[in-house]
Amino acid sequence: MQMRLHNVLRKELAHKLLNNYSVTKFCKAAGIGRGSFYNLYAGLGDLYFNSIEQDLKLHFREYRASNLKQLVYAFLREIGNNRVYYTNLYHLSKKDEDKHICEKIRQTLFKEMQNHLIESNFSNKHIRSMSYVIFSHVSNWLAHKCSQHVNDIYNEIVIVLPEN
Repeated sequence: MQMRLHNVLRKELAHKLLNNYSVTKFCKAAGIGRGSFYNLYAGLGDLYFNSIEQDLKLHFREYRASNLKQLVYAFLREIGNNRVYYTNLYHLSKKDEDKHICEKIRQTLFKEMQNHLIESNFSNKHIRSMSYVIFSHVSNWLAHKCSQHVNDIYNEIVIVLPEN
Protein backbone atom coordinates (compact mmCIF):
# COMPACT_ATOMS: atom_id res chain seq x y z
CA MET A 1 0.00 0.00 0.00
CA GLN A 2 2.78 2.45 0.83
CA MET A 3 4.30 1.97 -2.63
CA ARG A 4 0.94 2.83 -4.18
CA LEU A 5 0.72 5.94 -1.98
CA HIS A 6 4.29 6.84 -2.95
CA ASN A 7 3.28 6.64 -6.61
CA VAL A 8 0.22 8.83 -5.94
CA LEU A 9 2.45 11.46 -4.33
CA ARG A 10 4.91 11.32 -7.24
CA LYS A 11 2.05 11.85 -9.68
CA GLU A 12 0.57 14.69 -7.62
CA LEU A 13 3.85 16.61 -7.30
CA ALA A 14 5.35 15.95 -10.73
CA HIS A 15 3.50 18.35 -13.01
CA LYS A 16 3.86 21.87 -11.70
CA LEU A 17 5.54 23.70 -8.87
CA LEU A 18 3.21 23.99 -5.91
CA ASN A 19 3.09 26.57 -3.13
CA ASN A 20 1.13 24.29 -0.82
CA TYR A 21 -0.24 20.81 -0.52
CA SER A 22 -2.62 19.32 2.00
CA VAL A 23 -3.47 16.02 3.61
CA THR A 24 -6.99 16.44 2.22
CA LYS A 25 -5.69 16.83 -1.34
CA PHE A 26 -3.42 13.80 -0.97
CA CYS A 27 -6.21 11.67 0.55
CA LYS A 28 -8.56 12.58 -2.28
CA ALA A 29 -5.96 11.67 -4.93
CA ALA A 30 -5.08 8.44 -3.10
CA GLY A 31 -8.68 7.47 -2.46
CA ILE A 32 -8.15 7.08 1.28
CA GLY A 33 -9.65 8.77 4.32
CA ARG A 34 -7.78 11.11 6.64
CA GLY A 35 -7.90 8.47 9.36
CA SER A 36 -6.10 6.00 7.11
CA PHE A 37 -3.53 8.67 6.27
CA TYR A 38 -2.81 9.36 9.94
CA ASN A 39 -2.60 5.63 10.68
CA LEU A 40 0.29 5.50 8.21
CA TYR A 41 1.94 8.91 8.61
CA ALA A 42 2.40 11.43 11.40
CA GLY A 43 1.77 14.24 8.90
CA LEU A 44 2.85 15.57 5.53
CA GLY A 45 6.51 15.74 6.57
CA ASP A 46 6.40 12.03 7.34
CA LEU A 47 4.79 11.35 3.95
CA TYR A 48 7.48 13.39 2.18
CA PHE A 49 10.28 11.65 4.07
CA ASN A 50 8.80 8.22 3.38
CA SER A 51 8.69 9.03 -0.33
CA ILE A 52 12.29 10.26 -0.41
CA GLU A 53 13.44 7.28 1.64
CA GLN A 54 11.79 4.87 -0.81
CA ASP A 55 13.42 6.67 -3.74
CA LEU A 56 16.87 6.48 -2.12
CA LYS A 57 16.59 2.82 -1.19
CA LEU A 58 15.31 1.87 -4.63
CA HIS A 59 18.07 3.84 -6.33
CA PHE A 60 20.81 2.21 -4.26
CA ARG A 61 19.32 -1.24 -4.98
CA GLU A 62 19.17 -0.54 -8.71
CA TYR A 63 22.80 0.63 -8.78
CA ARG A 64 24.17 -1.95 -6.33
CA ALA A 65 26.70 -3.23 -8.88
CA SER A 66 27.87 0.26 -9.88
CA ASN A 67 30.73 2.18 -8.40
CA LEU A 68 29.87 5.18 -6.22
CA LYS A 69 30.56 7.75 -8.94
CA GLN A 70 28.17 6.02 -11.34
CA LEU A 71 25.57 5.69 -8.60
CA VAL A 72 25.78 9.37 -7.65
CA TYR A 73 25.67 10.53 -11.26
CA ALA A 74 22.58 8.38 -11.91
CA PHE A 75 21.01 9.75 -8.71
CA LEU A 76 21.58 13.32 -9.88
CA ARG A 77 20.18 12.47 -13.32
CA GLU A 78 17.07 11.02 -11.63
CA ILE A 79 16.59 14.26 -9.71
CA GLY A 80 17.22 16.34 -12.82
CA ASN A 81 14.77 14.29 -14.88
CA ASN A 82 12.12 14.62 -12.16
CA ARG A 83 13.05 18.11 -10.98
CA VAL A 84 9.47 19.32 -10.46
CA TYR A 85 8.67 16.40 -8.15
CA TYR A 86 11.87 16.73 -6.12
CA THR A 87 11.71 20.52 -6.01
CA ASN A 88 8.15 20.28 -4.72
CA LEU A 89 9.19 17.76 -2.06
CA TYR A 90 12.01 20.04 -0.98
CA HIS A 91 9.96 23.25 -0.80
CA LEU A 92 6.83 21.67 0.65
CA SER A 93 8.81 19.93 3.39
CA LYS A 94 10.36 23.30 4.25
CA LYS A 95 6.88 24.87 4.48
CA ASP A 96 5.71 21.99 6.64
CA GLU A 97 8.39 23.10 9.11
CA ASP A 98 9.46 19.52 9.75
CA LYS A 99 12.97 20.27 10.95
CA HIS A 100 13.79 16.61 11.37
CA ILE A 101 13.21 15.62 7.75
CA CYS A 102 16.65 16.84 6.67
CA GLU A 103 18.39 14.88 9.39
CA LYS A 104 16.34 11.78 8.54
CA ILE A 105 17.26 12.10 4.85
CA ARG A 106 20.96 12.60 5.68
CA GLN A 107 20.85 9.50 7.90
CA THR A 108 19.13 7.43 5.19
CA LEU A 109 21.68 8.56 2.59
CA PHE A 110 24.51 7.73 5.00
CA LYS A 111 23.10 4.24 5.72
CA GLU A 112 22.61 3.50 2.03
CA MET A 113 26.15 4.66 1.23
CA GLN A 114 27.47 2.65 4.17
CA ASN A 115 25.79 -0.47 2.77
CA HIS A 116 27.06 0.31 -0.73
CA LEU A 117 30.63 0.74 0.52
CA ILE A 118 30.54 -2.12 3.02
CA GLU A 119 33.51 -3.86 1.46
CA SER A 120 35.58 -0.70 1.08
CA ASN A 121 38.30 0.56 3.37
CA PHE A 122 36.40 3.76 4.14
CA SER A 123 35.62 4.60 7.72
CA ASN A 124 32.12 5.54 8.79
CA LYS A 125 33.44 9.06 9.36
CA HIS A 126 34.58 9.30 5.73
CA ILE A 127 31.30 7.83 4.43
CA ARG A 128 29.33 10.25 6.60
CA SER A 129 31.36 13.17 5.21
CA MET A 130 30.73 12.06 1.63
CA SER A 131 27.01 11.63 2.27
CA TYR A 132 26.79 15.08 3.90
CA VAL A 133 28.54 16.71 0.95
CA ILE A 134 26.15 14.99 -1.47
CA PHE A 135 23.16 15.97 0.64
CA SER A 136 24.31 19.60 0.91
CA HIS A 137 24.83 20.00 -2.82
CA VAL A 138 21.55 18.29 -3.71
CA SER A 139 19.64 20.39 -1.14
CA ASN A 140 21.14 23.59 -2.49
CA TRP A 141 20.38 22.50 -6.04
CA LEU A 142 16.74 21.81 -5.12
CA ALA A 143 16.49 25.10 -3.22
CA HIS A 144 17.32 26.79 -6.53
CA LYS A 145 14.80 24.66 -8.47
CA CYS A 146 17.55 22.60 -10.14
CA SER A 147 18.66 25.59 -12.18
CA GLN A 148 22.19 24.20 -12.65
CA HIS A 149 22.89 21.37 -15.05
CA VAL A 150 23.33 17.86 -13.60
CA ASN A 151 26.95 17.77 -14.77
CA ASP A 152 27.75 20.96 -12.85
CA ILE A 153 26.40 19.48 -9.61
CA TYR A 154 28.18 16.19 -10.26
CA ASN A 155 31.50 18.00 -10.83
CA GLU A 156 31.10 19.73 -7.47
CA ILE A 157 30.44 16.43 -5.70
CA VAL A 158 32.83 14.07 -7.52
CA ILE A 159 35.83 15.61 -5.75
CA VAL A 160 34.94 13.85 -2.47
CA LEU A 161 34.10 10.47 -4.03
CA PRO A 162 36.57 7.58 -4.13
CA GLU A 163 38.11 6.49 -7.42
CA ASN A 164 36.52 3.01 -7.33
